[in-house]
Amino acid sequence: MKKIYSGIMILTVLFLLGGCHGDKESGKGPASCEAALRETSVHMAETYRDIYFEAAETDRLHTPEVRKAILQCLGEAGYTAVDRNNQWNMVNPEAAERFCTLAEDGGNDGVTILSILDNGGFIRYDLQTSGGKMDVVRSSLYWENGEPEVQYNKAYTVRSWKYTQKGYFFFEEYYPGGYGEPSGQVALRIKPLDEKCREFNRKYCLSPGYGMNNLFLCDWNESDFGALNFYDIYENFYALKYGVSVTDKYSVDGTVYELLPEAFEPVLQAHLRVETEEIRQRTDWNEASGTYTYRPRGLREYESAPDIPWPEVVEYKENGDGTLQLTVDAIWQEKRLDKAFTHEVTVRPRSGGGFEYVSNRVLSRAEGVDFSWYEKPGSKAVSESKSEVENNGEKRNPEDEAMEAAGGCKDIYEKLAWVEDVVNPQLNLLSETDRAAIVERLGELGKTAVSDGVNMVHYEAVEDFYKTFTDGGASRVTIFNVQNGGSLAVMTFICDSGQAELYYVSVGWEKGGVPFIEGAGENPVQELKLTEKGYLIYAYKNRIAHSHLREYLRVKPLSPECRELTRKCISGLNYRSYKMLMTDWTEENVMEILTPEMFEDIYYVHTGEHLSLKNWDIPADVYEAVFTAAFPVTEEQLRQMENYDPVSHTYRYAHRRKKPLAPFGEVVDYTENGDGTRTLYVDCVWPDYNTDCAFQNQIVVEANDDGTFRYLSNTIESRDMDWTTIE
Repeated sequence: MKKIYSGIMILTVLFLLGGCHGDKESGKGPASCEAALRETSVHMAETYRDIYFEAAETDRLHTPEVRKAILQCLGEAGYTAVDRNNQWNMVNPEAAERFCTLAEDGGNDGVTILSILDNGGFIRYDLQTSGGKMDVVRSSLYWENGEPEVQYNKAYTVRSWKYTQKGYFFFEEYYPGGYGEPSGQVALRIKPLDEKCREFNRKYCLSPGYGMNNLFLCDWNESDFGALNFYDIYENFYALKYGVSVTDKYSVDGTVYELLPEAFEPVLQAHLRVETEEIRQRTDWNEASGTYTYRPRGLREYESAPDIPWPEVVEYKENGDGTLQLTVDAIWQEKRLDKAFTHEVTVRPRSGGGFEYVSNRVLSRAEGVDFSWYEKPGSKAVSESKSEVENNGEKRNPEDEAMEAAGGCKDIYEKLAWVEDVVNPQLNLLSETDRAAIVERLGELGKTAVSDGVNMVHYEAVEDFYKTFTDGGASRVTIFNVQNGGSLAVMTFICDSGQAELYYVSVGWEKGGVPFIEGAGENPVQELKLTEKGYLIYAYKNRIAHSHLREYLRVKPLSPECRELTRKCISGLNYRSYKMLMTDWTEENVMEILTPEMFEDIYYVHTGEHLSLKNWDIPADVYEAVFTAAFPVTEEQLRQMENYDPVSHTYRYAHRRKKPLAPFGEVVDYTENGDGTRTLYVDCVWPDYNTDCAFQNQIVVEANDDGTFRYLSNTIESRDMDWTTIE
C-alpha cells in the first residue's frame, strides 16, 4: 500500500505542476488540478483523523507529542512530512533528498512535502524541478467542524534555493525584480538529527531562544556574568517557572512595579546559580524600600525583526562534574543559513527535572551575522512610568495623546453595532460612513486622521513634517488611521538629522465606547517618500512578519467623484491574478482576457456581495448574467470556456491564484465621451515598487440601467515602470 500511495503522489505532483493548462476536453484545466489537489490532501488527512480527534478532545492538539504521532502516521502511509516547528525528524526523507540532489544536477523530479502545523493541519508543497528551474504549488489543509478543508494558496517559480551539507533545504518564493529582498524563505530539515540532541534542544534551548534576551548571545559564566541582562532572563525564566507569560501578571503599558525580593530573586535563581548580592548589583535595587524597580518589556522595547534564528543542538557531551555541554547551531531561515552562529551552552541538570544554566560561549559566526535583532532595553526600570517624545521643547507621550483623542470619539463608538454572540463582544466591521465620521471628529479635535477610502484631514501637517525631514531638521507628526475593525492605529513619525522612526500605538475599544491600549511599538524607518501626487510611502528597517515591503498612506485628497468611480468600477479587481488590467483589449478580443479565476472578483464588483457557494458549481444563469453585464460578451461565447459543463449547465468554480505584493488601482480622472461612455484614468498604485503610478490604465466603461458598469476596453500607458516587463 505504501508503494501505491507513493506512486500516486508522484503522478499528482506531475499533474499539478506540469499538466494544469490542458484543453477542456482533457479535463486538465485549473479547476481539475485543484480538484486533484483537494482529493489527495483530504486523503492524507484522513490517515490521522483518529489522532486529530483524540488530541482535540483532550486539548493536546498543540503539543509536540501530537505532531510526532501525526508524522509517524503519515510516514507509515508513505508520505514525506516534517514538523513545522522543526522538533521531529522528517519521515520518508529519501524522496526529498533525491529531489534536491537531482535539482542540483539539473535533472527532472517531483516531490510532495507536508509541513505539519500546531492545529493539526498542514502546509503542502508540491515541488517540480527541471533543467535547474524549480516550481512550487503551495496549499494548506485545516480542520473545520471535524472535517478536513483544503485551501489553495498559490503556484510560483522558486527564486533561489539551496540544499546544505547539513541537510537543510532552503527555497525562496519568486518576486519580480525591483522588490529588493523580501521575506519569502522556507526552511525544511531533510536529513535526520540525533534524537537526544532534539530532546536537549526542547528542554534547554528552545524556550529562551534568541529573542528578547541575550542568554545565548554573549559570553558569560557563573564567575563572570558578563553582559547578561537579568531583567530579560527574568521574563523568560518566569515562563519556565510558572508556565505562563510575565504579561499575565504584569502590564506592558509602561507601568513600573516595585517587586519584593521573594517575587523576583527565586525566579532568577531557579535556573541560574547567582547570589542575591549579584542580582541587586545588576538591577535597580531600591535599598530604602527593599524592592526591585521593574517595568516589563512592552510598548516600545520589543525587537521588531520577526525572522530571528532558532537554536538547534547538534552535539552534546556529558562532563565528569555532572554538567551537560551542548553545541548549538543557530538556524536562520531568512538568511538561508543552517549555521548562522555556533555557541556552547553548559547546563547543570538537577533532581526532579530542574536545571541551571552554567555558562554560554559564542564560538563562531558566519560572515555578516550580528545580533542586531536583539535590542537591549534602554532603561528597563525607570523613575517615570512612560517614555516621552519631545516636540519643540514640549514633552508629549504617544499613549496619552492616543487615549486623549480616543476619548473625544467616545460618543460615536457608543452607538456602533457590536457582535453579541461571542465570549468577548467585539465591534462589527465599520462602514465607510462610520469611519468618515470618526475621521471628521478627530479633525475637529485638531488631529491628522485618515481611513481607507476617506480623505485625510489636516494633511498639511504631514507635508510640513516631510519638508523638515528632507531638510535634515527635527520634527514629528501623529496620524490617526481608523481601521475597518474600529481600532485606531496611531502613528507618530519622528525625524532628526535625516533619520526617521515610527512610534505605533493601537487603541482598541470595549463595549460602551471605552478605549484601551491594546499594543504599541517602535521601528526605525529605512525609507520615507512623499510623492508629488500625495502618497507617503515608507519602509521599516525591521520588516514586520507577513507585511508588505513598503507601507503607505494617501495624504493629499482625492475628489469625491474619483473615489466613487474607484469604488464602483475598480476596487476589488486584481492586477496580478488575471489579464484584465495587465493587457490592452477591446470588444474584438475580450474573450482572451476572460478566465474562470476572475469571476469571483467581477461578481463582487458587480453585486457588492461576496460569492457564496454550496458546492464548487456556479449556476449558468448566475455566471452568464454577471459576465454579460460586465463585459461585451454573449452566453454562447462564455460556454466555450473550459469550466463550462453542458450536462449540469454549470460553471466550475476556480480559485484565483493569489500573487504576493499586488498593486491596487484608483481613478484619478475621467472624461465623458460623446457616445455616452466614460474613459476612466486609473493609476496603478504599487507601494512595494515605491511608486504611486507604476502605469496608467485608460478603461472605457458604459453605465448599465441598474447603476453598474460594463467594461468595454483597456489601454495601458507606462509611467514609472514599463508595464510590458511585469510578470
